[in-house]
Amino acid sequence: MYLLLILLVLQAKLIGIVDVAALLGVSSDSIRRLIKRGDIRHVRVAGRVLVPRTEVDRICAPQTEMANVGTTGQPPKELKSSS
Repeated sequence: MYLLLILLVLQAKLIGIVDVAALLGVSSDSIRRLIKRGDIRHVRVAGRVLVPRTEVDRICAPQTEMANVGTTGQPPKELKSSS
């Protein structure tokens, strides 16, 4: 099992927090917060927190698919209708 996880890391199917942050253009602290809130799936391997490449791809998906990532699901106040 451990060998399989190492192979996944080597094939870039699992990415470290610093690398995820660089790919997304945010700080590693932001990635840690999103992981803690449950917005980003992750695995722990030998004390390291790793994010599946598919999760990074999901986050980079068109905005319509990711509109609620890291939000309450409510539109921003300035976009709410005033009716």
